[in-house]
Amino acid sequence: MIQKFSTKPRFIKVKDVNKTIIRLFYLLPHKNSDVVSKIIMKRILSSCNSIYTNTTDFKRNIKDLLIMDYDVSSQTIGNVCVIVFRLVIPKSSLIDDFSLENSIKFFYESIYKPFTNNNSFDEEHFKWEKDFLLEREKDYPNSINQFAADTFEDFYDEKRNQDIHYDEYINNLKTITNKDVYKFYKKSIINNNFICYIYGNLDDKKNIASIFNKYFKQDKKLFSFDCNFYKFQKLIEYKEKKIKTKYNQSVVNLYYQVDNMKEDDVLLLTTLYYFLASRENDLIYEVLRNKHNLIYNSYVTHSNIYASLIIRVFFSIEDLKTIIDLINDTFEMIKKEDNFNLYKNRLIKALEYDILSQKDDLFNAPNDKISKYITNYDSLSDKLKFVKKLSLNDMVKFLDRIKLTRKMIMVAGDMHE
Repeated sequence: MIQKFSTKPRFIKVKDVNKTIIRLFYLLPHKNSDVVSKIIMKRILSSCNSIYTNTTDFKRNIKDLLIMDYDVSSQTIGNVCVIVFRLVIPKSSLIDDFSLENSIKFFYESIYKPFTNNNSFDEEHFKWEKDFLLEREKDYPNSINQFAADTFEDFYDEKRNQDIHYDEYINNLKTITNKDVYKFYKKSIINNNFICYIYGNLDDKKNIASIFNKYFKQDKKLFSFDCNFYKFQKLIEYKEKKIKTKYNQSVVNLYYQVDNMKEDDVLLLTTLYYFLASRENDLIYEVLRNKHNLIYNSYVTHSNIYASLIIRVFFSIEDLKTIIDLINDTFEMIKKEDNFNLYKNRLIKALEYDILSQKDDLFNAPNDKISKYITNYDSLSDKLKFVKKLSLNDMVKFLDRIKLTRKMIMVAGDMHE
């Protein structure tokens, strides 16, 4: 879906706060081949610039300017990558020594005047960041869960249509060059437009706008972007695999897909996930651990982007059949009216509690508004409205479209057929 965005800064006043937040959002098409470049770029742009060329001086200057926070983050939703720069500053009149202009100037220089040499980032700093990331992977895998997750991903995503796989990440990290990262920086930041939100305390709004526009000028009033947030996958043929591992626990990994997924189904899948894994119901753990004491632990994850659900259970291999039967029974339990109403009412109470808790965060409302505008984000209030209207019939029809397409059994120690 082609969406138009304004480059004019948007202001949101938040009452009773003494800080102002400036966030810049850069949209670009997501590619797995860009993942490592993005990680290194973010690390470089959050630790130095052309004036403060080492991390110590850079961070000291943030403190000297009385900046409350500065960071670079990113989010990937479907085919959309969002890179976010955030500056948090105090209310201008709150501290005598605070300079609004120097803070915004620093923000600009950190984004648009990085530490470079010969049309690349500084080679020494680049190498330091790359070596840090490589060093961090020396102990891989650092847990049975990490091993299980990555091994299973290679199995259910054989054509690699989804997120970057671990071996791809490592290979890209080892082979990436400084020029690769700088090229990505120019594409995603220098030659790109951004969406700006300024929110919080706006007592000095005119001055903030004037100084911001002095440094951050854009050549377009509007820009268009193809916001494709979903990459629903077609059903793959069922496959089953058994492997032997060095770990002392066995693992069963189950990959479910939603047949003929539509955007209207997104909150249905989220609700099913809440039934199976959230604290108020946690049906998988409740059935397998609390009621039957058959497992060590369990994980349930879901992806609205790819229309999938993963259940991972750690157990003793002799209990495999019983565990699979109980997981199947758990899905059937949801189809019974009394159970469905119980799980639904528990979830409603939990969402209402979370919404009440969010009211303590005065920045929650603007954050929701921003996320909705940029990424079509569903807030807790959106989810609550949906769950309240959800019928048993809707859930039963949806459950009938949930198909198990991959099963991987990881047997602890020696595997006995």
